[in-house]
Amino acid sequence: MTALSRTTHWGFIALAYFTLLAQSLIDNGRGPAYPDILTTFDLSSTSGAKIFALASFAALFASLSTKWWLPKLELIRGSIVSLFLMTVACFLFGRSPLIGTWLLDLSSFLMGLGMGGANVCMNLLIAKGTSPIHRRQFYAGLHSVYGLGSLSAPLILSFYLTQTTDKTWGDFYQYLCLLPATILLIALIRYPALTKLKVAPTEALVPKAIYKAPVPLLMRLAYGTVFGFYVASEVIISSRLVYYLNEGHQLPITESRMALSVFFLALLAGRLLFTITSIKGQSHHWLIFSCLTTIAIYFSSRIFYPPLLALTGLSMSYFYPVAMDWLANTFTEGLEWMTASVLTSVSVFLVVMHLGFGYVTDRVNIEAAMAIVPLLLIFTIIMVVILEKAKAKIQSKQAHEN
Repeated sequence: MTALSRTTHWGFIALAYFTLLAQSLIDNGRGPAYPDILTTFDLSSTSGAKIFALASFAALFASLSTKWWLPKLELIRGSIVSLFLMTVACFLFGRSPLIGTWLLDLSSFLMGLGMGGANVCMNLLIAKGTSPIHRRQFYAGLHSVYGLGSLSAPLILSFYLTQTTDKTWGDFYQYLCLLPATILLIALIRYPALTKLKVAPTEALVPKAIYKAPVPLLMRLAYGTVFGFYVASEVIISSRLVYYLNEGHQLPITESRMALSVFFLALLAGRLLFTITSIKGQSHHWLIFSCLTTIAIYFSSRIFYPPLLALTGLSMSYFYPVAMDWLANTFTEGLEWMTASVLTSVSVFLVVMHLGFGYVTDRVNIEAAMAIVPLLLIFTIIMVVILEKAKAKIQSKQAHEN
């Protein structure tokens, strides 16, 4: 048996990867369907932004309540509940054109609850199912799965709509709910085996001590801004690229969806490369480089050719897995608390971003709204630099307390 096999809980890894695959398809199907959703319900950009904002708000609630539901459910049951919520929400989302906007809003909220819970559980499944030496690569693999689902979502949706003239985005989501339902069923069948996996005592799944904050609130918020600023910038591109190219630059809807597929293809390619190769160098240097290259591509697309914005998928591909590794290396104690804390911050940022983006789009134009992307990335760089300077002090304090 290899060292990797001895230190890796493959059941945890599989559950995390397949849960994220389902989530990425559900989540990233909304972006390419967004223009059609606005047309179906005759919504403005501000009103349409509610489907994203409600989901982000629900994910925020799931993150904020982590310290209550996670100790009671633990990771496996928490993942199962999250999959159940995503299954129900996906089906109701698809039925909403026949019922009304209230069901669209309700299903978006339930979708966010499922995704918020899944985000916490998936990251902890990787943290607890891998050794520190391989954790960065497994995080990259996790987000490669996200890239695969994200790439597939617009392609599958476009194929479905072009091949079936009498079908709609609502029908697509009703069929899509079968994926999380299948993963849910398998998780229920494998539940006894998953709960019997042995975890080292020092890495117990939900030890009570982890729910003591490792750093003060202000410092937790500071780390949250790094993830919040970055994720908001990525989600703007992934959720609004089709609308931006179609409405702002009159690119045909099929070509706009293809550009989104290129974005996710680049995202997947970068994360796959990072999964199979070990990138040398300090994590914070890679985080800064990711932001700088993304800003450069953004301005190139504004100056030369708008669809070039899809290439930001490559420059953004490794940011999140490297950031999670950066967080895990900084907080050897209290990682669970910090994971929940940064995911809570991400949810707050996404709620504000979606509402703000819709407001700017309606009041000014889509071009002005897209300019939020480089601003968010500049703020990300600033916070990474500040927090990296404070890292030694945090680790020294943790060593002293131990």
